[in-house]
Amino acid sequence: MQKIERFIERLPTDTSSIVMRAGNTRQEETICGKYSFPVEDITEFIDSVFDDLPEDNTKFRLIALDDKGRQHKAITIIPPQQTTQGSELQIMVQGFLSMVQENRRVMSVLAGVIEDREETLEYVLHNLIQTKEEQIESDLAIGTLEMEKSLLQEAQEASVKEKALNLAESALAKMMTQPQITADSLKALVKQNPSIIDEIMKDEELVSLIGDRLLK
Repeated sequence: MQKIERFIERLPTDTSSIVMRAGNTRQEETICGKYSFPVEDITEFIDSVFDDLPEDNTKFRLIALDDKGRQHKAITIIPPQQTTQGSELQIMVQGFLSMVQENRRVMSVLAGVIEDREETLEYVLHNLIQTKEEQIESDLAIGTLEMEKSLLQEAQEASVKEKALNLAESALAKMMTQPQITADSLKALVKQNPSIIDEIMKDEELVSLIGDRLLK
């Protein structure tokens, strides 16, 4: 890291050693490493510092000491890569949780919409079926009434025809039947119509026939 490199390059020549104290607060700091000075290979030094950290994202300080243990300079380091990764991970987790929450909300809304849609469809289908049943019942009732009316009319027409036929047959029978004349019927006719004798006496042909019959 460039910050550590600049810190090492600017240390006084009488620096004897470098101590690393790690911890997120001063109260939590502990000594995690001690390194000799001058530093021969800055890259190896930085690698050793990060290897000695108890945790990758722990804040730490590098403290330069003289040969009597007095502090010359100090620098505080917060590993940027670890901090960035932690922030990115936190952002990803937060985004994932937000997405899950939004998905739950959307699914809840969709479930409500689907439930309302099913209830509406059920209501519409029920009304359609009920209307169709009522229409069928009405059509059957109308058909039954029309059939009964037709049968009644046919029965009435048949009855009238039968009565007319019976009357015609009776009249024809009476017309075809000749009345039988007897002495009793003539006697009854004369009693009912005495004037008929006068009418007979006026008819010469009838008088002649009666006279002939009396002389025989």
